[in-house]
Amino acid sequence: MKAIWKNAVEEIRIDREMFHGHDLVGVRIFIQHQSGEWRPSRKGLTLRPDTWREVIEEVVEILKTEPLS
Repeated sequence: MKAIWKNAVEEIRIDREMFHGHDLVGVRIFIQHQSGEWRPSRKGLTLRPDTWREVIEEVVEILKTEPLS
């Protein structure tokens, strides 16, 4: 699992797992509650690795363009 801080109380977790025989990569936001416990939010996306590769290629292309003003 990899984690990237989104802000002071949220982090983006990236994990690879097998689910019902399918190889999946999930990206989900976790929220740290006042108790210190981390809980998954409903915000996330789980896809097969090949689909992620396509999504990443498109994101890279979009990042090459100028931001909208």
